[in-house]
Amino acid sequence: MGSVMLWAMFCWETLGPGIHVDVTLTRTTYLNIVADQVHPFMATVFPNGSGLFQQDNAPCHTAKIVQEWFEEHDKEFKVLTWPPKFPRSQSDRASVGRAGQTSPISQLTGLKGSAADILVPDTTAHLQRFVEPMLRWSAVNLTWSFTFEKFFSFKSVAASMAQKVLVTGGAGYIGSHCVVELIEAGYQPVVIDNFSNAVRGEKNVPESLRRIEKFLNTKIEFQELDLLDKPGLEKIFSQHSFYAVMHFAGLKAVGESVEQPLRYYRVNLTGTINLLEVMQAHGVHNIVFSSSATVYGDPQKLPIDEQHPAGGCTNPYGKSKFFIEEMIRDQCNAEKDWNAVLLRYFNPIGAHISGQIGEDPQGIPNNLLPYVAQVAIGRRKHLNVFGNDYKTIDGTGVRDYIHVVDLAKGHIAALKKLKDNCGCKVYNLGTGSGYSVLQMVKAMEKASGREIAYEIAPRRSGDIASCYADPHLAEEELGWKADFGLERMCEDLWRWQSQNPTGFTNGTV
Repeated sequence: MGSVMLWAMFCWETLGPGIHVDVTLTRTTYLNIVADQVHPFMATVFPNGSGLFQQDNAPCHTAKIVQEWFEEHDKEFKVLTWPPKFPRSQSDRASVGRAGQTSPISQLTGLKGSAADILVPDTTAHLQRFVEPMLRWSAVNLTWSFTFEKFFSFKSVAASMAQKVLVTGGAGYIGSHCVVELIEAGYQPVVIDNFSNAVRGEKNVPESLRRIEKFLNTKIEFQELDLLDKPGLEKIFSQHSFYAVMHFAGLKAVGESVEQPLRYYRVNLTGTINLLEVMQAHGVHNIVFSSSATVYGDPQKLPIDEQHPAGGCTNPYGKSKFFIEEMIRDQCNAEKDWNAVLLRYFNPIGAHISGQIGEDPQGIPNNLLPYVAQVAIGRRKHLNVFGNDYKTIDGTGVRDYIHVVDLAKGHIAALKKLKDNCGCKVYNLGTGSGYSVLQMVKAMEKASGREIAYEIAPRRSGDIASCYADPHLAEEELGWKADFGLERMCEDLWRWQSQNPTGFTNGTV
């Protein structure tokens, strides 16, 4: 829809108000205008960069609005010019077309075709011919009519046309960062969460989502809901038309899963079965699943690629992830209109650059970096390093750590993959580099400027020596690659922890 909006701006500036066009498209187009701001939809639509154009170097009001947005957000902005005046008559348009002159749209997009086709289409077919190659589609039919003189009143249209994505567990650490990326990418997330790993804020809204609403100046639809509540799931699906589901909800601590296996199987497996059944009943057949590298078990080779055998898991948490993968894969095999991307995470760390959202474990942290950060801030006395006799660089466990924002961007790439009717696909999300526990301690000492005390403790049941990814398949097929290194991960984590010493409650130590 960004393309259509640019076309509307183009016609407004060159032809003036009062032109009315009825456009019937075979699928709903995607509108990337949010609230009262003009978003940089050109960056996602045009491969040659972002920009608008103006006629005869004359100031363009629309270009000015967009340019101000780009400058405010420190983005590069281009204004392209096309010297010939835009013809008003059919004969003039035809002559321009015969002259073979290149329009600004061709300059921006590389699309081929005569200027007569590109300039002022006299029929729906011509406009569709121009727009169709550049659109991002959803699956719903729509007839869209607009009058250019009213095109600045598209706020309500934008809200109604953004693709809705249900985010289960969207108030948690990874889920909340993915909500940010969804909004930035122009999707409309609808979040459900049962507060098992989220802090309740004002008006019973998760504090993570409340903060996102504030720093993105937006509203997020939220409902408190447990996936074990199947009638509740049915209700929310009946209230919305979802394009896809991002499934994060579930229990996720390796050590705890060894101690409470039945709880993990009941929550993770039964909840997912409920979700898949309700999706099927409501015709929602696209899902991105939050899986884990633990499905690989004890690695037979390093780095681990997607062809590595899976299922030899060393703990119930990993087994529950593998069983869910198998359920989704079987569903995609049985129902050919289902599409799924299974994302096998390695070890997400870090936080949003704002310092407003991050990992806030309820109780004693089960993951390494939150515990290290709490030692650095003074909430914990020291870190227990579980085992120093592994066959690694310093005897401590080695893991592939990935910035949570990189991970979240991988989910947006996965959503785009679903549009290809991809069936069931599996991708590793990692950096391809492994760091030991003691190396991570040193990195956090550097980021925080504080010494981090630690003690060596016995190995934990279910832990393995080394685990790091081969992420090349995600780069080749999703166009995704982790951007942030270890130093940036630790800096962002420390910013979150130092600004929020006790997490989302934001009290004092």
